[in-house]
Amino acid sequence: MTFISAAGSRTGRGRRINQDAGYAGARLLAVADGDGEGGEIAAALVIDALRVCDTEMPTDALVTRLRDAVGQARERIRTLSGRHRELTGMGTAFTALVSSGDDLALADFGITQAHMLRESELFQITSDEGSLQVCVVEPDPQGMRPTGPVLNAGTDREPSIMVRKARPGDRYLLCCEALSFHSDVMDRYEVLMTEDDPAVAVSRLLGLVMANGHEEDVTCVVADVTDAPTLNPPMLVAAGASLPGT
Repeated sequence: MTFISAAGSRTGRGRRINQDAGYAGARLLAVADGDGEGGEIAAALVIDALRVCDTEMPTDALVTRLRDAVGQARERIRTLSGRHRELTGMGTAFTALVSSGDDLALADFGITQAHMLRESELFQITSDEGSLQVCVVEPDPQGMRPTGPVLNAGTDREPSIMVRKARPGDRYLLCCEALSFHSDVMDRYEVLMTEDDPAVAVSRLLGLVMANGHEEDVTCVVADVTDAPTLNPPMLVAAGASLPGT
């Protein structure tokens, strides 16, 4: 199984730097939501480390490869935080989905989210706190902003990782929490149901937030699972960061 995918990002109104990052490939989907001074660097570091997973690999190596990539990102964040005082507080939330054979490994850390559209039903398959749960998506609670951990120099917490079975025809949405908080769940559902092209779906989803005059960066990835031969050129979006050397 592989993905037909697309990614997109928009900088929040009045912001100078987009602290989000995203990646859409044939075997890897990921979004990262940077936090703190230098958050855009932390987000870029996570996405850069995860890119090693966008390749064919044995199914039994899936979780190990994903966990190792996150560990590499953590060490690079710690190294930079130690060398540059102004980056001490940088961190990032992230969600990643990696495909190998019929299996998908989902890694989740913080307030970024993953949703699955299957047979006309939309499910949120991550929680807002970074631990996995499967639940039918309901309207977002009003006035309740999700909070959660970030991967930074000071945390040893590991991401939640679970393996699920891929099914052709499933559609996945990975997004930063700004998309969920600043758009209506039924509007998102309508876009995912009616737009066959993931790139068009991404554009429309970002437009939902832009129409509300958002002040936060917003990033999302839309991907369809397929068992047909395909070559999905990787798409990297984001972060307003050039990666410093480590």
